[in-house]
Amino acid sequence: APTAYTTKASFDAAIAGFGDVQTVTFEGNAAGDTFPSGTGTGGLGFVYTIAGPSTLRVGNTFGTTSGTNYLGLDNPDTAFYLGDSFTIDFGHTVHAVGLYVITGSDAQAGDIMLSVAGGSVSNSAIADTLVSDGQAFFVGLLETDPALGFTSSTISGVPSGEAFLAFSVDDITFDGAPANVPEPGM
Repeated sequence: APTAYTTKASFDAAIAGFGDVQTVTFEGNAAGDTFPSGTGTGGLGFVYTIAGPSTLRVGNTFGTTSGTNYLGLDNPDTAFYLGDSFTIDFGHTVHAVGLYVITGSDAQAGDIMLSVAGGSVSNSAIADTLVSDGQAFFVGLLETDPALGFTSSTISGVPSGEAFLAFSVDDITFDGAPANVPEPGM
């Protein structure tokens, strides 16, 4: 099973010897860029079905872990909600994936889960870092067996009764060369 990480520092230390490590920060995209299901950016493809007529969208309304842009939805909050999920398609086998999930101050441990074939990790009770208007939780998975790996990962907002939580995603880090993924329609 992949090793789970809830701090960026420990994840970065674990992948220090990996080749071709990349981080998609969404700074190369304009706020408002959309990614219909099956398209993406930075070598990543996004596949999803989310309730309502929602499309993944680059936002810049809330605090982030780097720059001003993040990945959310084209809804009034420019964010995902508990119950939403999307799959990140790498287009090839990778051995590590990690990202920040950015929330307000009301997040609880286990609200967000990152999963790959063979393993998963949920956010801890303590944020990895604070942002201007909330907190950022890091979730990461690392498969150290060179014969194994994964070609996709899924990020999910785990529903919990009537709880409401808006969240966005930033700084998706993975290893391996980028795939050819169709760019978004503008």
